[in-house]
Amino acid sequence: MRFYAGFPLRNPEGYVLGTLCAIDHEKRTLTDGQRDALRRLAAQVVSQLEMRRKLFLLRDYERLFDSANVMPAIVGFDGYFKRINGTWTQLLGYSEDELLSRPF
Repeated sequence: MRFYAGFPLRNPEGYVLGTLCAIDHEKRTLTDGQRDALRRLAAQVVSQLEMRRKLFLLRDYERLFDSANVMPAIVGFDGYFKRINGTWTQLLGYSEDELLSRPF
């Protein structure tokens, strides 16, 4: 390896997750435009990693919401249910559609 150019992948908290790098078997010099492109690509990689992390957190939230033995609900400012879990229907005897069509 005769050439290495890298840019750190930092999450929003500032932790380094890794490095986006370019390597070659020939000696090279990066132009300012190439450095900028590497920086932008690194930012894009971090953005994709953050979106993936948030998707995993959302899936965990969904599982917790749906499996809770309590009665979590999301209610809009209009007073109507936006989302409920199965415990609501089990305890109250109404279907999910019936509950979502009623104000809190």
